[in-house]
Amino acid sequence: MVEEQIRLSIEVILKNGFDEVKYIAGVDSAFLNDKIISAAILMDYDSMKVVGKEYHIGEIDFPYIPGLLFYREGKNTLKAIDKLKIDPDIIIFDGGGINHPRGIGLASHIGVLLKKPTIGVVKNMFSGSCKIPEEVGEKEPIILDGKKIGYAYKSKKVAKPIYITPGNLISVDSAFFVVKHFIRGYKLPEPVREAHIFAGEMKNRFLV
Repeated sequence: MVEEQIRLSIEVILKNGFDEVKYIAGVDSAFLNDKIISAAILMDYDSMKVVGKEYHIGEIDFPYIPGLLFYREGKNTLKAIDKLKIDPDIIIFDGGGINHPRGIGLASHIGVLLKKPTIGVVKNMFSGSCKIPEEVGEKEPIILDGKKIGYAYKSKKVAKPIYITPGNLISVDSAFFVVKHFIRGYKLPEPVREAHIFAGEMKNRFLV
């Protein structure tokens, strides 16, 4: 698995692989006993209206190991994305991009497999270092091996910052601006927040 990550990390492209952005997908997963519920939300970029939502339920067949999140969530997440009726231009993940020991977090891994622009948004900085932004709207660059790999962004007053990095086929700055566009009073960008809510709703449905 580590060898596969190292091999795939070479294929990550940090340049914009799109001309026009109309639809954005957000994905997140919830867990219930031995099941994983992955949700994919499709939003119109300009209006931010939800125009599609899908989910997929599968078996958990890999333990939680930091740095290997794709092998726990990736297969099920891909199936949820594949169910979307409209192909998204960019996918935002509740998971890492290039802020990863081998440069290929969940967002990067799936971005390479799909050959699609992806962005990672996480609540904890897994790799790299930065100043912690204190004021709402403030951002600080995340530095790894002397290079800027993303931004820490204070998206909400009473919350810790989020960490935004490109996954694949998008630049560091473009990844930040796409996520910032979808910050609307909450800590997480709307596509990921909506996916989180939807995954939770599906989990609660199966609890009944």
